Amino acid sequence: MIQSEVSGIAFSINSTTSKKDEIVIEAGLGIGETVVSGKITPDTYIINKDENKIKSKQIKEQKLKMSREEGITKCLKGSSQKLSDDMILKVSKQVKEIEEFYNFPVDIEWAVYKGKVYILQCRPITTVNKNNNLIDKIINAGNWNFYVSRKFNWFVENTEIYSTLEKYQKDLLGFEIITKNYLCLNGDEYALDKDFDELCSKFNNYFENDINFFQKFADIEFDLTDKIKNYIKYLQNKNLTILSFTELKSEFEDFNDLYIKSFIPGMTRPDEYLLDCLKKELINLKFNKNDIENIISKISTCPNYFELSYSEEHLSLLKIALKAKKGEDVQHLLDEHISKYDWIKGPVNFENTHFTKEDYLERLENLKNIDIKEKIKNINKVRENNDIEYNKILNKYKFTNKVKKLIKAIRDFIFLRTYTTEYSDHLFYVGRNTIFREISNRTNIGEQDLIMLEDKEISNILRNNGTMDKDIKEILESRKVGFAMIWLDGKIQTVFGNKSIEIQNKIADVYKTLDVEEKSKKVISGSIANTGKIKGIARVLNEYKDIYKVKKGDIIVATMTTPDYVSAMEKASGFITDEGGITCHAAILSREFDVPCIVGTLNATKEIKNGQKIELDAYNGKVYILD
Repeated sequence: MIQSEVSGIAFSINSTTSKKDEIVIEAGLGIGETVVSGKITPDTYIINKDENKIKSKQIKEQKLKMSREEGITKCLKGSSQKLSDDMILKVSKQVKEIEEFYNFPVDIEWAVYKGKVYILQCRPITTVNKNNNLIDKIINAGNWNFYVSRKFNWFVENTEIYSTLEKYQKDLLGFEIITKNYLCLNGDEYALDKDFDELCSKFNNYFENDINFFQKFADIEFDLTDKIKNYIKYLQNKNLTILSFTELKSEFEDFNDLYIKSFIPGMTRPDEYLLDCLKKELINLKFNKNDIENIISKISTCPNYFELSYSEEHLSLLKIALKAKKGEDVQHLLDEHISKYDWIKGPVNFENTHFTKEDYLERLENLKNIDIKEKIKNINKVRENNDIEYNKILNKYKFTNKVKKLIKAIRDFIFLRTYTTEYSDHLFYVGRNTIFREISNRTNIGEQDLIMLEDKEISNILRNNGTMDKDIKEILESRKVGFAMIWLDGKIQTVFGNKSIEIQNKIADVYKTLDVEEKSKKVISGSIANTGKIKGIARVLNEYKDIYKVKKGDIIVATMTTPDYVSAMEKASGFITDEGGITCHAAILSREFDVPCIVGTLNATKEIKNGQKIELDAYNGKVYILD
């Protein structure tokens, strides 16, 4: 209605902290559509309501601006404060007056034009109490443990919901290990301590009733992975352009059904239970502590059942680097390597990405300066020794049949942890670049919009010959802002948009923020994944693009590592992770790369600052901050 110079929204109470004596104003340059739709991150100003004084300001960079005449353009003044202090107080004064007039908390849309404040909309704040009630329910459920941060696109996240449901688990497995309590808040994942006991109880019952339960469980996952392998080949050779909308819908639903099944192994993993159960059995059989530790360390390695792309890729590139170092032409080998492994960069992320030839050429250049022969020899030796040491353990001790079954299951599921994840990820990557691409081409719905829809929404679009309902467009925009999935006592809720970010921040304040003073601790403890001792500069990887900052000799500090981090891990002198045990990705690669590694620190990425000098002592499971 007016040519807004600055616009935004305001709340007469602080809905995040539930403080009724604070007014919150969010502001952006231009028309307010960019603020309410989540296209930009606005400035946030908090004002003391009673005194009308500014308490805090968060100034955000604004890259885009919308105006009536020009539409969306680049924002030239996006890094400065959007609303002057005087105008902040003018807006807050009006917000307070409106709240007093209506006698309830209000949510207001406002705009400023030629020094005048215009109130465009006012409504009661009805969602705050719901959000706060939900936050209270989460907090009252028990002590949540922060697990990991890893945000995927909505189609993938929604598949995670399906994979936790009894219906889908029983269809694949014949039994269920449903998720009762879990949080996935814009990528921040949390679990409850008490649920592990219930999980163990369920696995105990299955195992007590059938000594071969875990062998049958593993066989189901191996069979599933074979089906996925065959379907990937089928999909890569399928001509989707000749299909009708009805046929394409059927093809999409076949893909979706298999993709849900591919997710179930990740949500029903028995690894921790198996290790816990084995320890208890060995204690009951009077094994001493040293023997138990020795047995666990020797069996908890990845067996060489089949080739794993996620670990084979690095070895394959080393072999190419060795030939290149000798002056041989490796172009055809590199092209084959790319066609086989380029998909592992980030197959389930929001962006559709893959490793490029330039990425591999840069990695080959980095590998020139190392002893490649020694590196290859060490990897092969580690893999060979894993099997040798495992067989030695079986021959050395007289285990009961139950213990033998547990040990075999531990080996199987250590392998399956990576094997099933790899093929699930590859399945989505191929599906995205075949079925999703064909749907996108036919419907003119951008591929990055398409992967923010759910399976049922996509099926409806195909049923309607490519037409998307208006309400789906609104939901789509809110999902782009943020999304949360909340499992509470077996019930699942989803929250989108700014509300999901509110919940994420509140839960992070309670469970993710460490109960320590601002200055860092000098010592951090974790589990030893590979022994060694090294000093170096910490590179804290908070997001994927941080891997490009890793230099030779740096020590990687991450919540967790994934196969797409390998180009950085090749340069690093050691790894430290918040999560994971001795069978996680960082642990396995540390042994193959022969670098010290400590996992399961819980808080290394919070305590260690990027660029600090640290000492990684993986003989004692300690990290020392030297700066």
